[in-house]
Amino acid sequence: MQQLWAKRSFQQALVTVGVGLSCFILANICLRGLCSAAHIPNQLQPGYSFLWRLEFLRKIPPDAANQLLEQVANDTSAPDVKALTLQLREAVMETVDWNSTAFMREAHVSLFAADSVSPEKYVQTLNRTVRAFLWPPSGVFLRAVATDFARAGTTTIPNIVQSLFVHTIFYYSHPDAMPGYASLATFRDQSPDSIMALYKNHPYFYHRTKFSYATVWCVWLAAISLFAFVTEKRGSEMAVVYYAAALVVVGLTIMLASCLLGQFQPRYTLPMWELTLVSLFILFGGMMETLLHLSCPLHSPKLNDQAKHSDHVQGS
Repeated sequence: MQQLWAKRSFQQALVTVGVGLSCFILANICLRGLCSAAHIPNQLQPGYSFLWRLEFLRKIPPDAANQLLEQVANDTSAPDVKALTLQLREAVMETVDWNSTAFMREAHVSLFAADSVSPEKYVQTLNRTVRAFLWPPSGVFLRAVATDFARAGTTTIPNIVQSLFVHTIFYYSHPDAMPGYASLATFRDQSPDSIMALYKNHPYFYHRTKFSYATVWCVWLAAISLFAFVTEKRGSEMAVVYYAAALVVVGLTIMLASCLLGQFQPRYTLPMWELTLVSLFILFGGMMETLLHLSCPLHSPKLNDQAKHSDHVQGS
């Protein structure tokens, strides 16, 4: 019986993975088709996000930042990546308060201004720069990733909501950098004070219960341990444990990928929060069903006989 259950579970897992991959491929095909119809270039651009990830260089000693950038420049064989990295090193060393947005404009002009297809080449250079930093990974970079990953555990739901409003009013202090935003309804006839008033005037945005993700994760860990103990590790019930654990692992993996490729933002923790809460509700429902199953003899002898017959079939 256990082998039959394991085989069936494995087949269902394969079907689930297949459906997920099919959806991912279909979504990309649709995106490429729409971009082609609208004559919009469709190109992955992780390099843009990664430049914001590099703003951690401002928080480490100058010698460590210089050593990291020099190592990346020496390890890469691509001339454009080497030139971009050396220019980044000069910006970090010579500018007291450098930022990635200004650096991207300067690098684009200085490296690719004479090229008629410079936007596409610049995107490719940024993408190759990501690979140069990620492999082989340096200890300084990995420590920055670990710091942000640990920081994600301290976030609360009110923190995430507040950050959305704070990032929205960022436009008003940088209107020249985002001229296309001025015509949007969010910013038209609005001010930073009026936007933040929406946050302050609605208490459900900043409710007093402020559990961090680390607290919720500890509750989840206790719940999954209790559920495994109550079910006595029976195959059918343990499937719920495996599924709940997989949800949390996926959420944490998404968060780790965000820390690798982009600067930490509270909103990036949302997939981690959502999948953990869904997993917690599944565990709660599974425990209630198990407890109800165990309490059946107190309510109905007929149900008791059915439960014994079910346990006998599973044991065989």
